[in-house]
Amino acid sequence: MGNKGRRYDAEPKLNIKKVIAVIIAIIIIVMFIYFLKGLFSQNKPNTVIKSTSYFPIYQDEKWGVINSNGDMVINPSYEEMVIIPDPKTDIFLCTYDVDYSTGSYKTKAINAKNEEILTQYENIEALANKDSNHLWYEQNVIKVGNGEKFGTINYAGKELLPLEYEEITPILGIEDSLLIKKDGKYGVATNDGKVIIEPQYAEISALGKNKIAGYIVKDETGKYGIIGYSANTILPNKYEGITRSLWK
Repeated sequence: MGNKGRRYDAEPKLNIKKVIAVIIAIIIIVMFIYFLKGLFSQNKPNTVIKSTSYFPIYQDEKWGVINSNGDMVINPSYEEMVIIPDPKTDIFLCTYDVDYSTGSYKTKAINAKNEEILTQYENIEALANKDSNHLWYEQNVIKVGNGEKFGTINYAGKELLPLEYEEITPILGIEDSLLIKKDGKYGVATNDGKVIIEPQYAEISALGKNKIAGYIVKDETGKYGIIGYSANTILPNKYEGITRSLWK
């Protein structure tokens, strides 16, 4: 029993000064961590991104543009509705100098600062499409033209199709499918400028309800065939007629 007591008495005593020093050190480390956290939180960019949308507005028999914050972006001053191809992008297509007796008009593009953009083109138009249920503008593509030649660009102004086509129109009811005409012949291109079918047919129409179904093509002899969306020939041009399938 005495040996146990001696071992206990021999145990080193608690050093109060060392304990206090350790506690102070821990407090300093914690304070330093909170300091760094506060410093980085101040320099950290705000992760909440507010997205602004734009809408046409009609006031006093004129058209302008308003944003989702309720701010007037373009004062109502146009007789025709200002076209906004993408509500999230500040590209506004305006029609002016309209002569209703002759059907002539001019177009231009402006941004949210009311600055004219894409001034190298005489003609700037959104590509409107529709089916039996709704109307839309083809995404990230704008039709541009000089004289009687047309091409397409994206919202950033990058050329997608060169200005060498007589006509560029959406195939009605089919997204991402543009009917292009060159030298009197028709072909098909995508919104991003990829030519799927070279302009070599007298007529082209959609086979089904979307681009994946492919296209009915008619050649100069009046014979019909089918070209797939991957530009592969599904049916050669040897048929008297092909009926569109509404199930595809």
